[in-house]
Amino acid sequence: MVVIVSLLVQVGLFPLLTYHFGEFSLIGPLANAIVVPWLGILVPLALLLLVVTAFFPVFGPLLNTPNEWFLNSLDQFINWSSQLEWSWMQVHQDSMLIFPIWITAIFVIATLFIPRLRWKMVICFLALLTLRAGTELIQNLSPSKLIVTIFDVGQGDAALVSTPNDAHFLIDAGRWSPGYNSARYIILPHLRQEGIEKLDAVFLSHPHADHIGGIMELINEIPIDTIYNSGYTYDSKLYQRYQEAAAEKSIPIKSLQAGTTINLDPSILLMAYGPLPSTSGSDPNEHSLILELIYRDTEFLFTGDAGKQQEYRLLQKFGPLLDTDFLKVGHHGSRTSSSPAFLQMATPELSIASLGKSNRYEHPHSEAVRRLRTFSENTLFTSLQKALIFSSDGTKISRLQW
Repeated sequence: MVVIVSLLVQVGLFPLLTYHFGEFSLIGPLANAIVVPWLGILVPLALLLLVVTAFFPVFGPLLNTPNEWFLNSLDQFINWSSQLEWSWMQVHQDSMLIFPIWITAIFVIATLFIPRLRWKMVICFLALLTLRAGTELIQNLSPSKLIVTIFDVGQGDAALVSTPNDAHFLIDAGRWSPGYNSARYIILPHLRQEGIEKLDAVFLSHPHADHIGGIMELINEIPIDTIYNSGYTYDSKLYQRYQEAAAEKSIPIKSLQAGTTINLDPSILLMAYGPLPSTSGSDPNEHSLILELIYRDTEFLFTGDAGKQQEYRLLQKFGPLLDTDFLKVGHHGSRTSSSPAFLQMATPELSIASLGKSNRYEHPHSEAVRRLRTFSENTLFTSLQKALIFSSDGTKISRLQW
């Protein structure tokens, strides 16, 4: 009975699970059949222990041993079962029509033995399927667009670019901290929800953990054609581990320098403006990989954690080429980036700063914010607006609501 009830619940939640998470659990009903009976015993026991330990706290740890053992076993079981290839399936749903279609399908089943209503429900169901097919056809015939997603990864950077010809690449991989990385909890779930099964490239602007934090998870979980970095060697375990993991998976790692063009999609032009070969110094930020993405008449500039020194070198080398429509603000809105001279040359219509709310660095700095608002028409912060999605049809950049 537990399996049947769980199965019915899973089926009823199918549109919600697939639309919001892009995944559907196949092992859920079986797992519930194993776990739920034990919960019927252990939950009342845990509630009883609350009363007992209120009067005899010394006995709490001993009496709670069965619950602790069960929870540890449950955690191991979940981790094991989720790794089974058949335990879940990926389902890409990007249309709200899945909800009325699903509800109508349930009514069709419910009215199978009510002739007066049965055919009305069938007609409604077929009409909704036709409407969905029509909307998909219109979308496929619409002009191709470039989609740029700036993830909300807290005090770090990660952006996904999806090109008109279905190439997908990341610029930075979010942050890492003990027990957490942005790829596991933010980037990979989004890729699955969007039906993206492979990355054509991952660009790592520099080797700090708030920019390469999710790279190990990405290497282990999704095929990657090539990893590009700035060529700056860094003494950290995370940096060394991703280099080793990429070699084990036969993923090439290529270092880029200013003037390099990367061919990922014939509809876009992707160029590296930095680092320059002559760059010196021990600060990885000033060796950041700078990328310019051009799609027809729209331009996107990603500056990693470039500071004023690298901005000055960019001005000297590229000058007017830095003029852009979209600027990923350098170094999370730090006062050491976004210099007046650089912003005056870039004159972005949109400036996006990726940072965590109430972060310990007190980013964005008030001076940087004033400069951005002086030279940019619109400045947005992931700490306030959360994830930001933009599309370009080649003539203008529009923000998409999610």
